[in-house]
Amino acid sequence: HLLSISLAYDPPVRLSRKDYIATKMFFEVYRGLTSEQLEDFRRAKQSGEDIDLPSVPEGSRANFTPGWQVLQTSTAQLRTWETGPTGGRHLYIVPDDMDEPNLTILVAGKEHFPHPEGLDSQSYALVVTFSFDGEEIDLYNLVRQRVRIRI
Repeated sequence: HLLSISLAYDPPVRLSRKDYIATKMFFEVYRGLTSEQLEDFRRAKQSGEDIDLPSVPEGSRANFTPGWQVLQTSTAQLRTWETGPTGGRHLYIVPDDMDEPNLTILVAGKEHFPHPEGLDSQSYALVVTFSFDGEEIDLYNLVRQRVRIRI
């Protein structure tokens, strides 16, 4: 099993220095979070608390490589998780209040200077790729039926 997640975005840049991109974005992957934990994180974000990542149990953070800290200055990021000797702990955990395992992808950004055109959002693309070697399964439709996107 291989799971790859890519993030790409195009922030405005002050041409005088590479360090002067308007927004730095990153993502983190969590496994087995309950609905209550997810709602707590959403509430904290809406209240305007200045947080880099929500405080979650260490066991909930999925072992994707490289870590988000390594890639947070890149506008094109790729992180992977793989079963086997190079893979981390088990990826799929069923939360206490759910019937099936879940993964939560938190996409976050930090503005360094105001957007030159006065925009207050940063567009981005997120691609999740599941790969599986073995018996033939209709993985696309299985995943599509279970994906929930929250803004």
